[in-house]
Amino acid sequence: MDDVGGRRNRRDESGRMSREYDFAERLAFSRGIAETTHPDTIIKLIPGCVDVQRTSKTEDRRGIDFKAILRRGAELNIDIKSREKGCSKFWQPYRFGQGIEPELALEKYSVAPPSAIENPIVEEPKTGWTLDESKETDYTLHVFDPSDTIEVFLLPFQLLRIAFRKHIDSWYANFKHARQFTHSSFGSWESECIFVPGWCVIEAVSAEMRPKTPASPVESLGSLSGRAQR
Repeated sequence: MDDVGGRRNRRDESGRMSREYDFAERLAFSRGIAETTHPDTIIKLIPGCVDVQRTSKTEDRRGIDFKAILRRGAELNIDIKSREKGCSKFWQPYRFGQGIEPELALEKYSVAPPSAIENPIVEEPKTGWTLDESKETDYTLHVFDPSDTIEVFLLPFQLLRIAFRKHIDSWYANFKHARQFTHSSFGSWESECIFVPGWCVIEAVSAEMRPKTPASPVESLGSLSGRAQR
């Protein structure tokens, strides 16, 4: 087991490295950053947003960190996804050669299939938040430490979920992925994420906004136009 940056890294029997976290530390990390910086970011990103409210712990467990209140009364459920300081050292050059591209950590498993950890909290794996069909999230807000990038990503969750499900195998094969070990007083478990470049995620989500169907109106009009010309 190695100690890196105040946190421990460990290897399982296959030699695979995973990072070890204390559960309380992870909770403080996600809530601490969101509490001090994210409401202003949300208000600037969402036109018509007049207030941002921190949710209860119960709502937080359902994937809702904040509620964005629009001036006509509508509410949007926002889930904050924060990356640790220093993550940019692993990012790859942008596909067009213009600098590096931020990577989004998309969770495949919240509880991964058992490996060599002691006292696993459960025996059965659980899908990660990116695939979770029970989440009531409207948008995920992906943020980073300012030393890595000041760019943020606001993504529609259901379209992100659909895109991730469609591309998970190819993304797992082509991009970095890693497990993260967490322990607490009631057990231990590993989660697993795939680190996908932002541009790739945006393209995949955008494609789901205009899905191809066997008889879409555009295709029908195109075929009618072709017959008319003949």
